[in-house]
Amino acid sequence: MKEKNLLFAQREDVLYSFIVKEKRFDFSAKKQIGFWKKIRIHASFLRLFEDALIFLFFALSIFIISVSFTGYEKVLKMADIITETSTSVSTIIENPKMLHDSIVNISDKIQGLSESLDSGTYDSVSQDLFILSKNIKKSAVLLDDLDICTQTIFENDFSCFLNVSYKYQPLFAYIEKNIENTQTKLASLFVEDLDEYIVTFQKIYTTIQVMPEIFGDRVLHRYVILFQNAYEKRATGGFVGSFYVFDMNDGYMRDQKFYDIYQFDGQSQKKTLVPALAQSLVGKEPWSLRDANISPYFETSAQYFLDFLETAGSESRDTVIAIDNRMLEDFLQVFGSIIVDDFLLDHKNISFYLSYMTEGKFEQSPKEFIVNKVFPEIWKKAKEAELSELLQFVIHKRENIQVFSKNDRMAYLAKMFEFGQLRASAFIDPNTIFVSQTSISGNKSDAFIKQEITYEKRIIEGVNKGVITFQRQHDWGEDQEVLFTKLLGHFGEGKTPKKDVKRILGKGSNHALFQIFFPQSIQNVSSINTKNIRSWQEENHFVYELDLPLLEAGASQNSEFSFDVENEDWELFFTQ
Repeated sequence: MKEKNLLFAQREDVLYSFIVKEKRFDFSAKKQIGFWKKIRIHASFLRLFEDALIFLFFALSIFIISVSFTGYEKVLKMADIITETSTSVSTIIENPKMLHDSIVNISDKIQGLSESLDSGTYDSVSQDLFILSKNIKKSAVLLDDLDICTQTIFENDFSCFLNVSYKYQPLFAYIEKNIENTQTKLASLFVEDLDEYIVTFQKIYTTIQVMPEIFGDRVLHRYVILFQNAYEKRATGGFVGSFYVFDMNDGYMRDQKFYDIYQFDGQSQKKTLVPALAQSLVGKEPWSLRDANISPYFETSAQYFLDFLETAGSESRDTVIAIDNRMLEDFLQVFGSIIVDDFLLDHKNISFYLSYMTEGKFEQSPKEFIVNKVFPEIWKKAKEAELSELLQFVIHKRENIQVFSKNDRMAYLAKMFEFGQLRASAFIDPNTIFVSQTSISGNKSDAFIKQEITYEKRIIEGVNKGVITFQRQHDWGEDQEVLFTKLLGHFGEGKTPKKDVKRILGKGSNHALFQIFFPQSIQNVSSINTKNIRSWQEENHFVYELDLPLLEAGASQNSEFSFDVENEDWELFFTQ
């Protein structure tokens, strides 16, 4: 038995030594640093690796449980193993070194189990388990290799991660094959199917495989990041006031540029018919880049944005990522305030400040004070934070990060890690009434609107009715007046008169459009306190658009929309 294991292990070493595309990286000469304490890496990339490693931990744990079903004695034996190695996700995030130790510990237990299996049919399974334990130990070294890679990322050099990817692809491919072989040999003895667990493990493998495409190995990968203002509502979250483009080329970030949306808005040479979703928003004006995100389904809006951008003369982009200003607010709330131009900025005033500096039309452009002053302070704050806190933050905010990619494998990866998936899943759910909000106020008053949108079923004159209720209140008040006065006193008045700036910042009237997407047609609609109702069919949805009355500062309003109910399973989805 031992001779078989040794021979198989030697064959495995030969396989593992093969490096795809002959990419090699010498880790031995690099100085080691405390990876889990010192790493300061882009949040979305952290999320990618943290999830991949946790998937590995739990996929392996589940695999052990499934193997244990081959006999009662093994169930008892494996119970001790699971007890020793089961650790909560939150604990692993707080002390990621525990993940490294757990992987090594589990692999030792697997090797012990392989030596205790019966002969005959289980000989080959024992070999598989023995090799699996060796490979898991090798995969644990991934943490040390990533430790080295962190030393170059602040110079926009991600090439080390490419080498890590190529180094570990053969290993994970071999582990995947090993698990599949074991499943096939023991399939008749399993109480439950292992397919879902193999799919989970394949997620890890997919992540490693896609890394070269993420970092532009051999083929340039172009990104655009959209900055949405959640206080001027649009279908995907908010008005896109600016965007950031960069290229990933052979592991290096290049050609980074920050643009105001109006630098490209209206520049498209392509004449486009105004779709129904945009008609009330744009009015008699042409449909253009600034209003591209008209669909709640981010994939659709991202493609509209890219089409406008490219026909305006910009290079084609491969991946679109959208985030909103509430992520910045939450970041400052968690990690602390910053100081810009001797003014304290925190989660309560950062969005107000950015709007003031943008709308005031000062000599310093928005690009100059955001890119040169605000972002460096945010980055400094991130570098001071603990890794576990950054991980927790990104996990919590992943729904506020939306991703679309022309690259199928990157699109799959974004969906796999659930970026913006709550909204996307609800939109295509056949039992969901999806409510989307669009501001046509021309100001940021959505920041001060408290609203509750509810759905209930009522029996009205013997008829089953569905009723959607909109309760809204405009809360601009004394606190905002005080903050405005402080900003005015500290930064002065720009080219825009202060009364106009105050209106734009949110004191002005709030004018909201609500587009309600029904999965099937409805009958006998009626409304209370709405200015206008439009309806049309939009691919797989029947859309009803409600134009609500203006809502002045300090005022409140209630509106209703009702219809005959045929589907009792419908539920309402609305995200602020």
